[in-house]
Amino acid sequence: MDVPEMLGETRITPVVKSDAYNVQLADPQLGAKCLKTVLNRYMERAARTKRRKELDTLIASKKAELKVLEDELELLDVKPTLGNRVRLDSLMDEMRPARSRSNATSPPPE
Repeated sequence: MDVPEMLGETRITPVVKSDAYNVQLADPQLGAKCLKTVLNRYMERAARTKRRKELDTLIASKKAELKVLEDELELLDVKPTLGNRVRLDSLMDEMRPARSRSNATSPPPE
């Protein structure tokens, strides 16, 4: 099967079934410099993977800590009076637009 769009001028010889088994793969002769380069790449990849896991764990713990602080901040915004009840007028103040709140606090015109 020729696929010139993919291979161009390169020709690949077909693999014969009888030649496909019991064929020893070629032993590439890696020099010391090439072997060192390959090993360094694997070590760098392992270090990046380890650091990524550490950062993911740290981010998850910081997000949980932030959620606790946000919840605490939200509780500070609520104005409790007796027990867990909230004053109705404090809820109404939060529901009013800012303009009407400023008008409500100013003295009535004479």
